[in-house]
Amino acid sequence: MRRTVSRLSRLGLGVRAGAGRALLAVLLPCAALTPSAGCGGDGASGNPDANGDGAAGEPDAHNGDCEAGGRAGNDRYLPYDVGNVWRYRVTKVATGEVTTKRQELTETMTPEGETEPVIVQLTTKPNGTAETWNRKGGDVVYRIKQIDRDGTGAIERQNAYTPDRLRLDESAARITDGATWTEEFDSIEYDAVGVETGRVAVTETWTIAGVDEACESPLGTFRCLHVQRTASDADGGSVMKDYWFARGLGKVREEGDAREELIGCLLE
Repeated sequence: MRRTVSRLSRLGLGVRAGAGRALLAVLLPCAALTPSAGCGGDGASGNPDANGDGAAGEPDAHNGDCEAGGRAGNDRYLPYDVGNVWRYRVTKVATGEVTTKRQELTETMTPEGETEPVIVQLTTKPNGTAETWNRKGGDVVYRIKQIDRDGTGAIERQNAYTPDRLRLDESAARITDGATWTEEFDSIEYDAVGVETGRVAVTETWTIAGVDEACESPLGTFRCLHVQRTASDADGGSVMKDYWFARGLGKVREEGDAREELIGCLLE
């Protein structure tokens, strides 16, 4: 098990020890969205979209600033449009260490070797950045590749997924309470110069654990789609993760070896 877990973790799938032999994964500096946007959160952000009784109300306007009660101009669970920015408070479960990360959809481009455009997501963390290439088609967002860089900007590793790795599927059949399905892909790791250094065949089982579930963040309580994802490989390794998405906001909460909570966003 130890070797298998190491392979899954090394190939960008993340892992933590849980109850018994269960394992949980985590996928992914404070960069302010606005001059007044803070990095903390005490649940009293003045967010009019949360009414404090476990049910989020409708926003007054699609002004895109979730700290002011706004949302994106569409009601998708993952509003994936260039220009959108999210900030998260990240708490490591084992140590209690708290940091922040910032995610921005920076541009649409067609990388060398690709025949279709991708949306570039840049995640800024205290120890570096992660650049991911994603493709949106209809109700589905897929991840194509991830490039991890250290604090100096040097490439540490690259991961490609073939076929593309699912990020979220919002088709009607896939956001029904209790829905479950599997996705299969190879996770391929490359070094800084593009030489393949590892490959794992992965099966991911997706389950919709709730479609109108209360989920909390420092911005308040929202009604969310609760998604569980378990990744496993042929050697018996198993990695599990929970996500909560709110319409017009995106990911509000994530649970693994770290807890991620939405603390701010600016959305188109």
